[in-house]
Amino acid sequence: MSEPINLTELAKQNALWDINMDYGLLHFQLATPILSLVIIMIMIFAVNRLLFQPVLRTLDNRRQEVEQRQSKVRQAAEEVESLKQQMQTRLQQARQEVGHVFHTSQQEGHQEKESMVEKEVSIVEAELTEGRANLEREVQKAKEDLAAFRETLASATVARLLS
Repeated sequence: MSEPINLTELAKQNALWDINMDYGLLHFQLATPILSLVIIMIMIFAVNRLLFQPVLRTLDNRRQEVEQRQSKVRQAAEEVESLKQQMQTRLQQARQEVGHVFHTSQQEGHQEKESMVEKEVSIVEAELTEGRANLEREVQKAKEDLAAFRETLASATVARLLS
């Protein structure tokens, strides 16, 4: 028959570098945890290289893109603010110019109105002077006609009374 299998001997035979620790039911070989640690390190490296690095790179790229967009938004906001200030300045200048033009045109209109009134007054005064001259001539003519009529009437009255 065959001999019973001794687990300790089997573990020693299978142990790497012949480092074997026997704790009763627990047989501990030094190669197993070292090999497990090496495999875990390789897996960590592989997962880091294949999964975490691309994800971190993508997150960094997104963060940079967000920062660039925020910078562009800040620049656009500054440009909008400066354009708003320029617009306010130009609007104020335009209002001042409109006020000046309005005031100037109002003064010119007032002066033109005064000159037109003066022209009309001079025309009316000329017509009035001419009308007075005509009236004085008519009055003078009427006086002359009246004087001639009076003389005619007086001579006719005298001739009737005397006759």
